[in-house]
Amino acid sequence: MDMNFTEFWYLGKPAERAEYRRRKRGQNLASLENKKAQAVVAEIHQHKRMKQQKKHRKRKKTSVRNRRYRLRR
Repeated sequence: MDMNFTEFWYLGKPAERAEYRRRKRGQNLASLENKKAQAVVAEIHQHKRMKQQKKHRKRKKTSVRNRRYRLRR
């Protein structure tokens, strides 16, 4: 069996099992298509997001150690 058996233990006849597996595979394919579409959309919007983030970037606070070192220099 190409998929793990525990998903089909409650389905009695092998024919029913096969039917269930086929349906499940169909769902998987559909979700894969969906994921692809989402990826494309995400790629389009990614640049925009990056730009926004760049605008609002917060400066990292210098650590005490760093400050002391700076003072000594």
